[in-house]
Amino acid sequence: MAQMLVGGTALELDDNCILVPIQAIQAFHDSQDHRIDCRPPLDGSRFECGVFDVPLDWANPSLGSGQIYYTRLPASAGVPRKGTIFVDPGEVGIYGISTGGDSWDWLQRRGDGLHDGTDGEYDIVVWDARGLGSNNLTIPGPVQCFNSAEEKSDFYSQTSKDMGIDTLLNENLAFLRQQQPEDAERWLAVQSKMVEYCLQKQDTTTLRYVGTVATVRDLVAMADAFDGPGSPIIFWGMAYGARIGSYLIQMFPDRVGRILLDAPQALTEDHVQSAFEVWRKDVAHANDTLTHFVKECSKPSKGSADKCSLGNSEAPELAKPFNSFRIMLTFAQMTYLGWRNAADVDLHHPLLNRAFNSFEPMVFYNETLSVEDTIVGLNRFLQYHVSIDLGIMPIVCGDVLPDHDVDTSSRAHHDVVQNLRDDIRNSRSLIMTASAFPPLRSLCHLWPVRATERLFSDPQRTVKAAHSPLIVQYMADPLARRLPMTVVLPGIPNAHTVVQMPYAIHHYIPHSCVGQVISKYLWKGKLPKRWCFENRPGIPMNTEDDLAVPAGGTMKTWAAAPILSSWRKFTGEDGSDVDWVPRIQVGLVLLGNIIMVALYRVVQKLRYSRGAVRLAGEDALVTERK
Repeated sequence: MAQMLVGGTALELDDNCILVPIQAIQAFHDSQDHRIDCRPPLDGSRFECGVFDVPLDWANPSLGSGQIYYTRLPASAGVPRKGTIFVDPGEVGIYGISTGGDSWDWLQRRGDGLHDGTDGEYDIVVWDARGLGSNNLTIPGPVQCFNSAEEKSDFYSQTSKDMGIDTLLNENLAFLRQQQPEDAERWLAVQSKMVEYCLQKQDTTTLRYVGTVATVRDLVAMADAFDGPGSPIIFWGMAYGARIGSYLIQMFPDRVGRILLDAPQALTEDHVQSAFEVWRKDVAHANDTLTHFVKECSKPSKGSADKCSLGNSEAPELAKPFNSFRIMLTFAQMTYLGWRNAADVDLHHPLLNRAFNSFEPMVFYNETLSVEDTIVGLNRFLQYHVSIDLGIMPIVCGDVLPDHDVDTSSRAHHDVVQNLRDDIRNSRSLIMTASAFPPLRSLCHLWPVRATERLFSDPQRTVKAAHSPLIVQYMADPLARRLPMTVVLPGIPNAHTVVQMPYAIHHYIPHSCVGQVISKYLWKGKLPKRWCFENRPGIPMNTEDDLAVPAGGTMKTWAAAPILSSWRKFTGEDGSDVDWVPRIQVGLVLLGNIIMVALYRVVQKLRYSRGAVRLAGEDALVTERK
């Protein structure tokens, strides 16, 4: 029988699809923590590694056991340890940005910054959730299909040939010509064969125990073991990792210590839309963000250095808008594209050429690049990030509420093909390619396995978390849409939001505005003001009192950062000499800042109101479908 959580209560589905309450799931008393040597390249003198026993099925531990591989950066010696900060960085990539990789890689790159930002008082723990991990130490582990990128390429070539499909792929699985509308159906057929092939290579009996609900239960068990039974849980989740935090708040609101959702996905969208429809929204957002970036940042202008820079002390070259665009483009491709072109094809793509030609000169580490250099370099980078497993497809698609059936899958397949054909024919696609095809995690109709436990978030249910969760959103991040609270954390009235204002890709820079917000919240539970205007270190924050208010306090909605900066210059609080001519100039800037922020907030409220009306209709649809 499948199990579903409705309003935090575990239910079973009997053969007649009637919801039957079951008893509360008991703790897994046999959980044990086994320390093991950390795998290279982790430094065993700095990090601690282990495997943690869990049941395959939390509702029925007698069915067998699994294990979770974790990595810990311990609290500082000589400092009173206050607990554990659990971190799920989503799909980790280069620079520690969520785009594909291992959780320990994020800890190795970013852990020291968080450790210092919390005064070394907490252990920092990451883990390979069920269905993930390259070390094959988590059980159930990832669905691994191939041993190498070459083997994957051979499979696609042979499968296409067997099906009579001329996909014109090179050895790096890139198209040798621009895709046509009919390619959507052909490529989807090949992807379907690939999923079937992967399932044939697996012991599929454990796949039904892979899912976000089970991962949350694993997290709660680790918190009990590391910090004591019933201890408040401190958790930071990014992108897909934020999904775990959302589930945690819905399932265990009384265990919420400090839960931070960084660039979260829409929890309620999963209940009213397919993963493919959500992907189309994400693609449209990425396209719009990148297009606006080119328009606003390709030519130097007043204020563009701050607004258009992803730069930081670790990657100073990103301070240049051209390189900021390159990195946003790269990670948008890695995140959203299920196919890509060979370099020769993209070189003839007019939108891509126009975008890069807008940035002149194109300089990277004192080397002036041509458009051809840039596109070829981008293509070469992407070819080294070919996944040989199914990524998070088994997890995300395992969480889908309706059970898989052939008729529904066939209809979904037809709809996906038709929409992709229309998109290619009408050129409604990313600025980075002439067409877009979804990654596997957005093709859940191809995945037949559903998790034994799945979460349904009742839109009518209201639960106050034990402590206020914090949601970090980004006004102009191509990898993360800014979403209303009603879809991110429905029914949680004491959740709080902070928004990063300039262009950004969500990743942790300790001394940036968002970096300080994250550290101070995880460390002491301080809730920030509503907006973050700085994206780079070197621009000092306001005082701690300006940055945060105590959890549960009344939040001002005043966007204070640029206004306070102008005020201090105007009054001389910044230590400068009093000279009334520049004082008058600064006063005018101050007045302009106040007017601009006021106008901006009016526009945002209007946009939010329209969004709320639309989402109210979606909520009504959810209720009707129930």
